Parts: sequence; C-alpha cells; structure tokens
Amino acid sequence: MKITNLSNQSENELSYTIMGAIYNVFNLLGPGLLESVYVVALRHELKKTEFKSLDRGGSSGFL
Repeated sequence: MKITNLSNQSENELSYTIMGAIYNVFNLLGPGLLESVYVVALRHELKKTEFKSLDRGGSSGFL
C-alpha cells in the first residue's frame, strides 16, 4: 500500500491507511506479545506507507 501525498488525504483515507497497517502487523505477529513489540512493528509498517514524520524519536506522542 503506497501513499504518494498524505497531506491531500481525507480523514477517512488516513484512518483506512492506519487501520490497514495495524491489521497487517497483527496478522503477521499474532496475539500475545508485549505492546512495545507491536509499537515498533507498527512504526515500521507506517514508515513504509510514507509516514516519515515518525522518525522524530523521543517519547512525545504514541508512536
């Protein structure tokens, strides 16, 4: 799933992209892992969909 311009997407399209990433991560990893494992995997999955702003690091915000 490749997104070319996130700023031009509606809230519904962005939600669809994020939920798709969550679905992919959970289907790949399955249940029972620590939350931190899912966060790292979700961050990686969202970076693949051009959520480049997640590279800021630190603990401000969910991801």
